[in-house]
Amino acid sequence: MFRHYQPKDNLQKKAYYTDRFLVVPEIPKKPIQDELSLSHISAVKERVEVKESYTQRDNVVIIVSAKDAKKALETLKASGYYVLTEMSAVDFVAEK
Repeated sequence: MFRHYQPKDNLQKKAYYTDRFLVVPEIPKKPIQDELSLSHISAVKERVEVKESYTQRDNVVIIVSAKDAKKALETLKASGYYVLTEMSAVDFVAEK
């Protein structure tokens, strides 16, 4: 998506592409209030390092390292979860 184009008066003073592309706002991260979710996260914390945990759009998000993902999923399965709806990853290509 593009923002509405505004003519540039002096292209030498400003880079051309600084304001052309839409920057999507981040979804707010809220603290977890549900006692059941908090108890499950504490069970995961006993086995692996949880880097971050929060709620976004009423969904609990738990961030762990890639090497600990299997242990975290095993812990959640033992807690009664049996469906994984989303699993994502970030590849930092520029750092390699």
